[in-house]
Amino acid sequence: MRAGIFTASNKCGERGRFLDSRERLTAAARGGETDRLPWFAWQPATDATAALDHYRKWQPDALVVQSSQEVAELLAETSAAVLVEIDNPFGRAMQRGIDLNAEFDKGPSVGDAAFGGFVQETRLALASAIESGADGVLYRVFGAEPSLSTPMQFGGFYLEQERELLGEITDARFNVVFVEGGEETYLDVVSDLPGNAFGWDEERNAVSASTVRAMHQGALACGLHSEDPQKLFASIGRLGLILSGKVVSLADRDFGDVLAAAQSLAEASR
Repeated sequence: MRAGIFTASNKCGERGRFLDSRERLTAAARGGETDRLPWFAWQPATDATAALDHYRKWQPDALVVQSSQEVAELLAETSAAVLVEIDNPFGRAMQRGIDLNAEFDKGPSVGDAAFGGFVQETRLALASAIESGADGVLYRVFGAEPSLSTPMQFGGFYLEQERELLGEITDARFNVVFVEGGEETYLDVVSDLPGNAFGWDEERNAVSASTVRAMHQGALACGLHSEDPQKLFASIGRLGLILSGKVVSLADRDFGDVLAAAQSLAEASR
């Protein structure tokens, strides 16, 4: 089955059977029914200590950490799926203060050389995440917004390389593509990147889940901050939702409402 696309045979197994976190995520990613909706929250640059504290208090279905070196500890201490946070090549260049568009303006060979170095870094980081035993990655897509590139620049210089990098890890159990950016982010341009779930920064970009569903027919990782989860769930067809979102602090957020929504929404889908 092509990653991120629902098919007619994607129903979950026996109704009423308790699923573990990995089964729950896999079922939801395929558009199937689950015992409850899977959910997870993530904070950029989280370490194992913070992730474990969050897990012990709230029991999410997935944990996200920045370092592949911390995956083994989380796998040993929890039953959650473990994802490694990986920035795309554009994001890595931004962190180093390098404007890739300016490099391409100097000429194709100059731009390719600069971009290629960050592509290789990203490729190695993705491979390290999978080799560590992680269930997958949370891949952060930077650059797909007007303040950082034009649609022609992002589509012409970067998009196909993003597709190639993610295509190299499609055997992972659960990969999330998360698009960073505010209003006018090019969600339509990146919505078909290979992954098991697609998410975006809902606090910066208030595009509705139903609008994103029209672009992306696979599972959506969204809704953690929704004021009306029932309405959101209905708007995307009542299947293929993983309650998820980026938070400022895992320690400071009360996730009781998310747990309640995860249970009630799964019951509503049956």
